[in-house]
Amino acid sequence: MKKIKSKILLAIHDPKLLKELAAELTSQSWVPVICGKEALVPSVFDEVPHLIIVDEDYNQGRGQKLALEVKEDAVLQYIPIILLTDIGIPLRRDKPIDFVLSKNTPINELLVIIKKVLQKNYNELDLNPLSRLPGNRSTVLRVEDALLSKKMFAVCWV
Repeated sequence: MKKIKSKILLAIHDPKLLKELAAELTSQSWVPVICGKEALVPSVFDEVPHLIIVDEDYNQGRGQKLALEVKEDAVLQYIPIILLTDIGIPLRRDKPIDFVLSKNTPINELLVIIKKVLQKNYNELDLNPLSRLPGNRSTVLRVEDALLSKKMFAVCWV
């Protein structure tokens, strides 16, 4: 099957951290999308990322509030969010942010966490909620690969 490149939306205030993280994501064959100064929620709708990484200092210190707005949206709540804070502890623990990490987390550790989050999210979104069997996305990809291989194959759709 062909590999889908994961799109990661970066809403980070610190230019040095943003540049370093974007370069590392690119080296891992992920697609970093840099969120400008505009609101986070419209950027998420425009880009439809697989993961969002938000700095608490983003948009004049409103990063955590903006991340919570994404989590409260019925359509967007399934996108995992990593919040980067100065000390690794969220200001409000009652809201569902997937991961809260310190901005000083080494890049290699952050990459491992990103990989795990993306894999977990891919597996969860691909399962049929009723049967817990592989969903339409994996089925469509397998049929598409069979078509592209130009070999004979059969499909039974029930």
